[in-house]
Amino acid sequence: MDVTKLKAVGPWVLVKVHPRQEKTEGGIYLPQGNYEERVGHAKGTVISTGKGKRTEKGALLSTGVEVGEVILFRGFLSEANQPDVDREHSLIHMDDIIGVVE
Repeated sequence: MDVTKLKAVGPWVLVKVHPRQEKTEGGIYLPQGNYEERVGHAKGTVISTGKGKRTEKGALLSTGVEVGEVILFRGFLSEANQPDVDREHSLIHMDDIIGVVE
């Protein structure tokens, strides 16, 4: 899949995933198996973002992130649902965004 032709819509955000940390700042090498399970999150740069989702009353809730921001998020939902998406990019739901790195 060519992610340059993919635009996130609704509550979805397209993220370029940062490489996993191989060792700590102190020089200890980290095992790579089940990285997200151990760390609890992944880091990436927002490539595209949808407008958000609607509340029960019809108000629009923004995704809360902008293109170019570095975010922390839970899991790789796109890999679970779409095995043809490469490991460098992930489609994530706005509810899985943990925070913005400043």
